[in-house]
Amino acid sequence: MRFAPLLLLFLTLLSAASTDLILKDHYSYEDEKVFASDLFPQISDDFEVLTIPPHLQHFNIAKQRIFDLFKRHGVTLAGQPHGLVHFRRQLRLDLSALKERLHSYYMKQLPFLTINKVYIRPKSTIQALPKHFEIEFKKQLYKNNRGTIKITGGGQRIFFTFQLDATYSQFTATQTLHKGDPITSLNTKMEIVPFKHFHEPIIGYAELGQVEARRYIKEGKPIRKKDVQPVALVKRGGIVNVKLIEGNILIHFSATALKDGRIGETIFVKKDDGTRLKVKVVGQNKVEIE
Repeated sequence: MRFAPLLLLFLTLLSAASTDLILKDHYSYEDEKVFASDLFPQISDDFEVLTIPPHLQHFNIAKQRIFDLFKRHGVTLAGQPHGLVHFRRQLRLDLSALKERLHSYYMKQLPFLTINKVYIRPKSTIQALPKHFEIEFKKQLYKNNRGTIKITGGGQRIFFTFQLDATYSQFTATQTLHKGDPITSLNTKMEIVPFKHFHEPIIGYAELGQVEARRYIKEGKPIRKKDVQPVALVKRGGIVNVKLIEGNILIHFSATALKDGRIGETIFVKKDDGTRLKVKVVGQNKVEIE
């Protein structure tokens, strides 16, 4: 019975060894970018391993470099990192129709993207796409630059993994902004950033000079639409021009705004005699009695 713990340990180690990631000496590829899942399909947290120059049909790389790269991503490969790994380009599968559909899907959802290239790889061996097929996109797939899609057609159901090489422009704060600060070209700058994940809608050129900070925005942070609000056209304590229409009579007089007001908002103003009136903001320092 005293050998039972040793036997259990041996079986545990044997089971663990069977799941080790063993780097092969030879691989074939289609796209120039080779990902971890191309080498080990069981990997769930994918990442790029290398980019092979498009004019090459063969490419060699030292195993040590691949071992080191996987280690930086928290993955330990089995075996010894000696020698080379050989890559050979295989006949390219025509996925242009699928790439175009995926490109259109992303541009419809995120029209501000600049898509440089779409990489798609089938999860199983296929010779060609069905002549007619439908694509199934997971809900909110567009929020990430990589994922899985499924096509059906010709009695087939085929899964693909994909990744976008894309960028987008965003405005970031060049100084710390506080609530009420106007958002203009003087306190922002435009940056081009890689598209990895989509979080919140961001402001564009049209908003500059038309919005102000809704909350504290730290220097260097991207400015999201939820961080801003329309500029107050009426300021608390400011003098506003009040318009009143009674029948065919148009009356104008001045009053003092009792709070900030944005276009379309309802606020109160006070006349010189102390009378409070409910008005709607219609322009810069202009209001109408409702």
